[in-house]
Amino acid sequence: MFLIGMFLVGFLPGFRVAAAEAAGGKVVINELLASNKDTNRDEDGHSSDWLELYNPSPARVNLSGYRLSDDLADQEKWIFPDVSIPPGGYLLLWMSGKNRCEQSALTGIVHASFRLSKRGGRLFLIDPRGELVDRVKFPKQMSDQSYGRSPDGSPAWFYFVTPTPHAANTKKPFFGPLNTKVEISPPPGRHPRRIEVNIVATTARRLTIRYTTDGTRPTIASPVFTDTFYISDNTIVRAAGFIGSERATKELRADYFIGLPGRLPILSLLMDKDEFSFVQLKSRVRGRAAERGARLVIIGDNGREAVSTGVGLRLHGQVGRLGDFDAKKSFRIYFRRKYGVARLAYPVIPGSSQQKFDVLVLRALFDDRFRKVMNRFDLRSAYIRDQVIRDLHREMGGLSPSGSWYILFVNMQFRGLYNLVERIDEDFLQAQSKTSQWDLIRGEHQGDIATVGTIEAWDTACQFIASSDLSQQDFYEKAKQYIDIKDFTGYIILNLWAQNFDWPITNWYAAKLRIENAKWVFFCWDSEFAFDLDGVGIADDSMKRLAAEEGCVTKIFNALMKSPAYRAYFGQELERHLAGVLK
Repeated sequence: MFLIGMFLVGFLPGFRVAAAEAAGGKVVINELLASNKDTNRDEDGHSSDWLELYNPSPARVNLSGYRLSDDLADQEKWIFPDVSIPPGGYLLLWMSGKNRCEQSALTGIVHASFRLSKRGGRLFLIDPRGELVDRVKFPKQMSDQSYGRSPDGSPAWFYFVTPTPHAANTKKPFFGPLNTKVEISPPPGRHPRRIEVNIVATTARRLTIRYTTDGTRPTIASPVFTDTFYISDNTIVRAAGFIGSERATKELRADYFIGLPGRLPILSLLMDKDEFSFVQLKSRVRGRAAERGARLVIIGDNGREAVSTGVGLRLHGQVGRLGDFDAKKSFRIYFRRKYGVARLAYPVIPGSSQQKFDVLVLRALFDDRFRKVMNRFDLRSAYIRDQVIRDLHREMGGLSPSGSWYILFVNMQFRGLYNLVERIDEDFLQAQSKTSQWDLIRGEHQGDIATVGTIEAWDTACQFIASSDLSQQDFYEKAKQYIDIKDFTGYIILNLWAQNFDWPITNWYAAKLRIENAKWVFFCWDSEFAFDLDGVGIADDSMKRLAAEEGCVTKIFNALMKSPAYRAYFGQELERHLAGVLK
């Protein structure tokens, strides 16, 4: 029996023998993943490769001074920090090249200084005395299939379709990697009528395909696919191949939208129901604490899936955050490595100056939307006021975030028509100027705040202009050194012309490059009360109302209007815009 065992260990495909010392109760390399895509992520959200060390001895082993290398000629390629493995325990070592360790006397998050190669290679574990503790030669690797000992610490190496980082290798072992692929047809996206769905596995091994149509992940308890089936409603099909009770392939997902009218693109979010309820109902929670993970699928206006990635979702806005679960609310979508892609490299907003996005705003148009008021629909809503104002401001020469229109589904439930907009932030400003060195100020009821940079330069400009007699030409000329007069004048004219009632105390931004001689420019934002939404009519004296408001924007405008030179310039610009973009 001993000879038969040695024959199997030495010659069966997939087996490798570790150094003799590995069987003597010392720390061993127990599992590795050299092509990590979707298995797990490090603390930075990166899908770094990794290896796992196992301590089979009854005593804690301190690894300080141990060395790891992929070349015996360079035994000090990477030296372990002061970390330990408990008896019978594991240490996950990220092979990321980051070369760092969380400060801890016993355990920590450890990153080696070099990476693994999915083409295969060698690893050597050497103790502080220079003695070889363990070694492994690993062949070419498959994505998200690990290579490890079974059972833990034994000399026999196998492949695992379900990696077990920082845990025992108890999953079903395979002599070789599983080159399998599951395909769902037709392609995901928008379809005009009922479709027939087929699921096919391309593999040399016998798989059982299991699938779901309710958005949940397929498990061993899910239905077995035996024949094509039809769907007539919006449905998410998810499928995977199983060998016995273990999932042996990547999960595949297809989002189908059946019979939707029109051609507007679709944003589809899939997330745990309780997680979405938290986002929707916890209106007082702000920042990262308010964010929950979701899966985002974008169906382009051609009806085909264009994006599928993990994202973070949280509420956006102020008053519009209120309401129950069924209320239409605004959201922010964050792209982070911990969820999926770090930035969205897709032209989700036509005309945007940004090539990649780290955050997007889904505006629900809280005020400018159809809704019931006293058991009847308010027909003054138009859905487009804010977008029209931003577009007009851009045509007038101002900086303005671009926007587009999408239909939103959450867990395949229709949530309404949304205005997807660039957020005015550091990335947006950098796209305009190729630099992130900006100060960005937002108007709030409680006072102006800096959302990027500092507020000192803004306070200086506002205080000087508001406290100076600009009827004197010298003071007026100095004021022009602070404010981009042409930009500010066009911004004011547009908001007066459109009768923007929810302004200028709030709903404005101002930005300035942090360089010498840079001037403040202004942005339109949240202009839903424009174009007579309140029903006051064109008889309203917008100029008089603006002059009576408080806040820095009004103070600047009132001060400028004391200047005869500015009043003449304002009149010229008014005539120009009324004969041009605002005609």
